[in-house]
Amino acid sequence: NDTMYASAIYSNGGSGGLYIIDVTDKSDLFDLGRISYNGSGTHNAWVSMDGKYVFTADEIGSTPHNMKVWDISDLPNFQFVTSWQAEPSSIVHNVHGRGNYVYVAHYTAGMGIVDVHNPSSPFTAAWFDSYSGVSGGYAGSWGVYPYFPSGRWIGSDMQTGLYLFSFDSLQPRIRPDLLEPEDNAHNPPAVFRWSSAAEQSNDPHFYEIHFQHDGGFDTSFMTKDTVLNITSFI
Repeated sequence: NDTMYASAIYSNGGSGGLYIIDVTDKSDLFDLGRISYNGSGTHNAWVSMDGKYVFTADEIGSTPHNMKVWDISDLPNFQFVTSWQAEPSSIVHNVHGRGNYVYVAHYTAGMGIVDVHNPSSPFTAAWFDSYSGVSGGYAGSWGVYPYFPSGRWIGSDMQTGLYLFSFDSLQPRIRPDLLEPEDNAHNPPAVFRWSSAAEQSNDPHFYEIHFQHDGGFDTSFMTKDTVLNITSFI
């Protein structure tokens, strides 16, 4: 929404970590809080669906190069919750969340999915070892991308190539159908309804609604709902 999670990989004498910034007013940004810790090398971060936790990945620095889980429900205060790592000698490079799962690029450990339904107890849900070389260092899986509407996700390994995956808990989104009123209806009722693309609890998403009329009326907005009462914005 209007919050930025900015990873500051280089410590520069203690100024690294993760900055959490309110960007509602683009001309007047201000800090909501900053997660800082000794030896930080925060390369990448992702927030949980409810906004109460954030997952960070440390690529460099003296801190363990794992995925850390932080409680940010009481900013500017924060609290370390736990950490996760598939292989202690391999660096967690990128983490990207979709629903209650975090998709991980883990350099020489490969790539996979971590279940974070309970952020205080993350565990490996699925894994693929894309790299067969020596563990440790900057080789192997560099990035992952789980945001295709097809329900597929991809991962890239710098030595062995690009991989396309399916995952039982990542289902394809279904193109919504207009249920009410009929398409191109004249004098439509005040309520519009459309079918769901996916379960919001498993795969959060928005619908973009666009109304246009020859008389000059033209507006669009986004909503998570599948029902719209026109009187709410007239």
